[in-house]
Amino acid sequence: MSEESSRRRAATSRTQQELLSQPVLVDESQPLLQPYLPRDNNNFVYVAFYLLGMATLLPWNFFITINSYWLYKFRDLNNSHYHYGMPKSSLQATFEADLCVTATIPSMIVLFVHGFYGYKVPGKIRIIGGITSVIIIFIVTTALVKINTDPWQDKFFIVTLISVALMNGLGAIFQGGLIGLVGKFPPRYMGAVLGGQGLAGLFAASADIVSIALEADPTQSAFLYFLVADITLVAALISYISISQTTFFKYYEIPHGKRPKLEPYMESAKISSSSSSEGIENASGHEITPGSSKVSYRHIFKKTWMYCVSIWLVFFVTLSIFPSLAVLVEPIQIARGGAWNQVYFTPVACFLLFNFLDYISRPISSVLLWPKMGSKLILVFAIARFLLIPGVMLCNAQPRKYLPVFFENDFAFILIVALLAASNGYLSTLCFIYAPKRVFSEEQEVAASLLTSALSIGITLGTAASSLWVRLL
Repeated sequence: MSEESSRRRAATSRTQQELLSQPVLVDESQPLLQPYLPRDNNNFVYVAFYLLGMATLLPWNFFITINSYWLYKFRDLNNSHYHYGMPKSSLQATFEADLCVTATIPSMIVLFVHGFYGYKVPGKIRIIGGITSVIIIFIVTTALVKINTDPWQDKFFIVTLISVALMNGLGAIFQGGLIGLVGKFPPRYMGAVLGGQGLAGLFAASADIVSIALEADPTQSAFLYFLVADITLVAALISYISISQTTFFKYYEIPHGKRPKLEPYMESAKISSSSSSEGIENASGHEITPGSSKVSYRHIFKKTWMYCVSIWLVFFVTLSIFPSLAVLVEPIQIARGGAWNQVYFTPVACFLLFNFLDYISRPISSVLLWPKMGSKLILVFAIARFLLIPGVMLCNAQPRKYLPVFFENDFAFILIVALLAASNGYLSTLCFIYAPKRVFSEEQEVAASLLTSALSIGITLGTAASSLWVRLL
């Protein structure tokens, strides 16, 4: 028995020595201790950014979508009501174009200035101050719905345009601050803001169709729409104040090089605004200490020029067509009558279709991330969209004096609007995701601000161009 036990012990010893002599393979790319990063519990910050994105465009979308209300307010006062097909008054005929110009010029100026100097003002002041100002203006707009403005119709026209100019100018401060802030967060949060913007248009278009179907009174519908916008803006303000207190928000709000060093597997982290003395390395391996040099706009633009130009082209084409030119397109069979031809064609084929495809293309873009960052295909696609402008002009846009109607089928117009909307949401989201990631974390807010400046210039020039396309019909 003792000899058998000795043999077993000897065999076990040899086996252990063989195991110990085997090399141990370790994947050095995966450190054994991973640093703890604050978590977005229950996607609270993500949902808040979605709501904030919706708040940036919901008031404007209600202004341009609730066309029946403006047609009623600016009707010929010899008529007690207005319905589609009646001759338009001078105020009705010019309101849409005047509204777009009045809204885009202040927005462009503010966003352009914001792109160069906005980062000098704390983001919290820009966001809270901007959205609070918009709330006050929109509450006044809501109250005017219940006031009989017929005795001072011309003055109401001017008051409306002034309120739109103020709302968009102050809203641009809010939007610029929000885009600059979310550029510091992971890409999905930029997708949330842009998705919220798309949802704002979809919500406004859907509400307009429901009111038409219910044959609701224009003033009552407008009051409910504007009230919803007021509530949404207040909810967005509260959500921003709430998320700004979370650890997750405070961590990403600080530029990468200034973020506190987190311990491995730490269950919680107390984030303060104190800066770290540690630097970050650039692409060539040289260390850059945050705050050691001034912001170089030339360097940032050199890194992001393709996305700035692309976003300018995207919104120039979009605003050249939608809504000023697109709303003039009538169904080929309008003379036959029917609900589709005389009531639902423009709300559905123009507003609802555009906003729906613009909305769903944004999250698709943030998931696919194609073309890849750095690819010039984004610029190529943005340039190719110019073909959509003559496409709409050759549809049945009325009134027309010079150009013939080439596409004698409603499907052609619907297809063009679908391409316009899907490419608008898809390409703009890629630009906003990629541009901030091309620069250092300290420069991301400025990069996002430059992008919004390019966007605003595209919107303004596109709006101006749309009046030219209308005159060339």
